[in-house]
Amino acid sequence: MDDYRVAAVREIREHASEYATAYAYDEGTRAEIFAHPVIARALAKAGVRFNINIARRPIDAVMDRLDIAAVTVVEDEPAENGEPTPDTPGSTATDVLQEQVFTANELDLELPMAIRKSLAYGDGYLLVWPGEDDGTVDVFFEAPTHSRLFYDPEYPRRKMFFAKCWHEDERIRLTCYFPDRIERWVTRPKSNGDRPADFLPYADDPEDDGADDAHIVPNPYGVVPVFHLRPNDRPYGRPEHFDVFGAQDAITKLLATMMDTVDYHGAPQRYALTGRRDTGNVSDIFDDDEDDDTVAPRSDVSNLKSGPGELWLLRNVDAIGQLDPGDVDAFLKPATFYLRMASAITATPMRYFEATGVMPSGQAQRADEAPLLKKCERHEANFGGVISDASEFAMRVLGYDVEVSVRWAPGQSIDDLEGWQTANEKIKAGVPVRQALLEAGYTAEQVDGWLYDHNEDDMRRRIEVLVQLGQAVQSLGSGVALGVLTAQNVSDVIASVMPDTGEDELMTS
Repeated sequence: MDDYRVAAVREIREHASEYATAYAYDEGTRAEIFAHPVIARALAKAGVRFNINIARRPIDAVMDRLDIAAVTVVEDEPAENGEPTPDTPGSTATDVLQEQVFTANELDLELPMAIRKSLAYGDGYLLVWPGEDDGTVDVFFEAPTHSRLFYDPEYPRRKMFFAKCWHEDERIRLTCYFPDRIERWVTRPKSNGDRPADFLPYADDPEDDGADDAHIVPNPYGVVPVFHLRPNDRPYGRPEHFDVFGAQDAITKLLATMMDTVDYHGAPQRYALTGRRDTGNVSDIFDDDEDDDTVAPRSDVSNLKSGPGELWLLRNVDAIGQLDPGDVDAFLKPATFYLRMASAITATPMRYFEATGVMPSGQAQRADEAPLLKKCERHEANFGGVISDASEFAMRVLGYDVEVSVRWAPGQSIDDLEGWQTANEKIKAGVPVRQALLEAGYTAEQVDGWLYDHNEDDMRRRIEVLVQLGQAVQSLGSGVALGVLTAQNVSDVIASVMPDTGEDELMTS
């Protein structure tokens, strides 16, 4: 059986390139794939890149809809004096969570980045451990390019240990987190960690380096303090944009090749058929007195050189002409096909890939985004559970045994006349107002706040008046377009109605 240290370093090393490749697609740094090595060397020598990154779009589409609305403690009660945070008497556990976990670790900024990187890599980890100062806790994101969480083969959901390794000078540092301890190791200089003998105990104090117990830190919490962010699949995730890799490679190649032909559109390849032996007066369009020495010597049979503006000199000057460059449609049409395939296989609306300037109507837009919203709901369940577990453990480090709830902002909410008409018809059909507003994409907190200030009958009336107002504005807008009304007439009509309805509160809440 492999030594766990050797296995950890080997596993991290084996999968690091896969994670790095996935992240390169998201960053747009993935190089063009060449079928012919000569072409690869030629373009590499030119040092030009024309990459257009489409692989990033499926991740952007998801991130636009993954917005954490609140992270709170369930059944929160004010903390009393004598609780683990005596410096904040009377505060709630949610206040402690926000101030000592989220604010102290800048998680409002770090968590969205951790989620995005996990979508790009396919995996990511939140490491939670007591801070250097008493009464503090640290939360860090660990990338899978240098770390890995290992699971029990018999019980796949049970964490065995988490390993993190990195290079330090000519040595490899390795830290392993177990349920009962943390072990810190360092390899011998210039060794690869391929053998158990390569590892030496590591201690912060160089004088203790190599001591038997100096590298072991007790873990009093009984669990591996690492939480696995994986957007899909188990035990290890899959990059959100994995299915776009092929389309990205194809489009990169098509556009790079198309841009290579642009020079030929400006200066087409020419040819001449000549029977004269003296061809010194025949030159290409870039020849001048300054570079005559660099021009290839002419002969009865010229050195044929392919390039924009080059002249092919052949025998018997009976005709002069040019070679037409490739048609750009030969590149753009296949590129459009790959864009549509990328949209279909990732459940990402086509408008994320192709800017047409045409915006679909509200209902059409909601139908178009339905598969994407379903996918985002699955991500919310996956990421929300991990963030909740990590937050509960962080609170446990601070001395609280609480349950934490993660609530997400709606991925989509009604903000057009067509949507409000649908909600109004549901209410007329007997759907409770609260349920209709929830289905419209508003949060439970928003709906409960509205119903607290206004009863259901009042809300029902407001929604109905809002729909009628929207229809009236739409009709008035048509009148302006036809020249029957002016914009000022419409503003005066709306101003005379709005103070009595209060619908602006509902529209802007």
